[in-house]
Amino acid sequence: MKINLRNPSNTRRIQEPVTFGVPCPQSSVQSDSQFVLRDHNRTIVVQTTPLSLWPDKSVKWLLCDFLVDLDPEERILLTLDHCKSEKKAGINYSSNGRNYEVNTGAALFTLDFSKRLPFKQVQVDGQDVLTKDGSQIRLKNQINQTLVSSIDTVDVESQGDIRLSFSLSGRFGTDNQLIFRARLHFYANTAKSCLEFTLHNPNSAVHPDGLWDLGDPSSVLFKELALSLVLNNTNQDDEVRFQLAPEKQWQTITSNNTFRINQESSGGENWDSHNHRNRDGRVPMTKRGYSVSQNGQVVSEGKRAQPIVWVGRGKRGLTLVVPRFWQEFPKALDIDSNALNVSLFPECYPDLHELQGGEQKTHNVYFDFASSQEDAGWGVEPIQVSLDPQTINDTKAIRGLTCCEAGVSQEYQEFLSAALEGQNSFFSKCEAVDEYGWRNYGELYADHEGVNHKGDKPLVSHYNNQYDPISSFYREFLRTGDSRWSELAFNLARHVIDIDINNTDQDREEYCHGLFWHTDHYLDAGTATHRMASREHLAQKNPAFCGGGPGAEHCYANGLMLHYCLTGDPSCREAVIRLAKWSVLALRGPQTILASLLRCKNRISQYRGKSSGEIWLDFPISRGTGNCISVCLDAFELSGEKHFINTAFSLISETVHPADDIEKRDLLNAEYCWSYTVFLVALVKFLEVKRELNELDQNYVYARDCLLQYVMWMEQNEYPYLEKPKILEYPNETWAAQDLRKSLIFHKAVNYATSREMRERFNEREIYFYQASFAELEKWDSKYLTRPLVLVLQNGWIGGTSNLEDNDSFETEMIDDWGLSPFRYNFVEMLRRQLLDFKRVLSQTNIKREWSWLRARLL
Repeated sequence: MKINLRNPSNTRRIQEPVTFGVPCPQSSVQSDSQFVLRDHNRTIVVQTTPLSLWPDKSVKWLLCDFLVDLDPEERILLTLDHCKSEKKAGINYSSNGRNYEVNTGAALFTLDFSKRLPFKQVQVDGQDVLTKDGSQIRLKNQINQTLVSSIDTVDVESQGDIRLSFSLSGRFGTDNQLIFRARLHFYANTAKSCLEFTLHNPNSAVHPDGLWDLGDPSSVLFKELALSLVLNNTNQDDEVRFQLAPEKQWQTITSNNTFRINQESSGGENWDSHNHRNRDGRVPMTKRGYSVSQNGQVVSEGKRAQPIVWVGRGKRGLTLVVPRFWQEFPKALDIDSNALNVSLFPECYPDLHELQGGEQKTHNVYFDFASSQEDAGWGVEPIQVSLDPQTINDTKAIRGLTCCEAGVSQEYQEFLSAALEGQNSFFSKCEAVDEYGWRNYGELYADHEGVNHKGDKPLVSHYNNQYDPISSFYREFLRTGDSRWSELAFNLARHVIDIDINNTDQDREEYCHGLFWHTDHYLDAGTATHRMASREHLAQKNPAFCGGGPGAEHCYANGLMLHYCLTGDPSCREAVIRLAKWSVLALRGPQTILASLLRCKNRISQYRGKSSGEIWLDFPISRGTGNCISVCLDAFELSGEKHFINTAFSLISETVHPADDIEKRDLLNAEYCWSYTVFLVALVKFLEVKRELNELDQNYVYARDCLLQYVMWMEQNEYPYLEKPKILEYPNETWAAQDLRKSLIFHKAVNYATSREMRERFNEREIYFYQASFAELEKWDSKYLTRPLVLVLQNGWIGGTSNLEDNDSFETEMIDDWGLSPFRYNFVEMLRRQLLDFKRVLSQTNIKREWSWLRARLL
């Protein structure tokens, strides 16, 4: 495997840690395989961790940790090679209860997890860097009480030749209103450490009538979250220097002066956008950008800061960096009486901070306790890593996708260029409503919702990862190596995990750990932030149609799965598996006896109101069912638990049958049934997984025959949506972009054809819909709005050219005797479904679950 590294800055990198996931061909890498990185003049030790496995238990995705030196703007090409297994010293640590000593070889870190986080003491060359007070993370609550972090659990997450990581959890105070998780990393032969800190409100929002505004009774208001390092400057001769950004000049702070850099707002043209309204409906910021003050007096101001602080004497000292400083405002750095303070939520911000129920926020802080000013800045601009696209393709680890340059059409390339450059780029779009700040950064601005908006300020609408742009961004990054794609994907993934998912166990079970919908169509987000429905919508829309919560029809996890495979971030793995469990529950309904009885009542009502023999679906052939199948397959990819595949097939068999009378499903009613194509894409994904597992069993044949029946129907009946604009409520560019999914389905179905003639017919329709979609999009000035742009990225990569393999290998013929489709109204079918529902519920429910369901509906 060839790995490209690039230093994007004009600062040299000395033993800088790099963590990156690489795909592996089946059977080529085992869990205990050892590797090094090589070029013509260096050999680099690599620590490896398997992230996912092939069916034969060989490694599919491998996390690589290593340290590298790079000159300013240097590029190098390394080869990842097998090496003989040798026992290496790695990073030494010892523990005594909650006390740990970590010896990296360049520094000795003393940790006291019974009292403080992150460090009790740090020694470099035998000299104490901190005083006996060490460091601490503190939270100041709304009534001005200072709460110090209390650690409940400590685990060694990873230990190897390069990186040692601890995973911790704890709380502030005794009421568990705010809890935290942390990861603390150390690196061999360096004095570097990285803290990932997640502040979390685990309570459920009250969300009256399905409205999710700020100011909810379960929100927690607080004044400050800060990390303090008390420096051991006994001789008062340490020098304090800072840069406001990597390209800026170093400045010196006069001895004994207090000093602060405060980033109050983004500093952009629309820094005071109503996107930043608080629980009172007002924008609290008063200043554009940042200010630098000494002894309480402002000495300079600017727009956007990414500070680097260095404290030391001679050529070596402590460097501290908080990445995304201005992007995730407010932030502050200050020095006062030898204490270096990092305010992740600053007290100097002109408002209280609010963390909604089920909301969390993750920050990173980078430390280097033996850094020179010349190589300071670890954490600001990470070393860029990319892989050879053809090699990625050859591994077949990214199922069903191609990452090589071949096949990318000119039409698709134009949309790729628009996504990255110019006024239509995702980078430019976020400036319109200032999609910055700790709660917003990484989100995509849903500008398509404001096309008909009238007003002085743009409509604020959030996209919440609809159609999984994270997955598309990572695919393009792997295909091109362009770091702008990975930047978009990384920041959006972090945002989705922290903000767009309802991170609580205490809500209705059909809402817990679910993904919030995008902002309600054509309405301003109001004070609901990224939670779809605001009380302000009641004045603009029929109240009967306002409100809601997370729903299975809006569930996308493939991008989060790729994020985990490329970064090793365990929160992504956890999120994917939780989304799978949540989406099944949201689709089937709460798993309690009381809820099942209510479903029974509804089934009886449906049975009495319908004629015997009419179609009666368990689940709709829609994006909700399709997304649920897809996320179950993603969860299987990361967990290896076969019950996720079994659940996916259960959903398929309860939704479609090879003998379906497709005409009766009214799929050409585009306004209501367009998303059946999302289901068919998920059906293909199931077949791809079964092929990879070499399980060409009855379930595989059933799903394949369903796919072919529906695709053959599409071949005869489907048309470009905008050929019949009168049946559409809003006949706009989005419909043309949705047509690309039809092309994708034909592209995939070619691989399951039972004859050459069928394969050729499918390929012809693939090309037809691909060309028709782009031809129609070209007519619209609005084609680069967020929704059509994301849809093109999701489905337009296939190329729209001949997809015929030069071989005579075809699937076996379809089975003729599957029997009658079971989706019909009759008493026996109603009884069967209800008994199956009861069986599922009884295997899962308990008294606590029954009471929680009842309480959520009574209170």
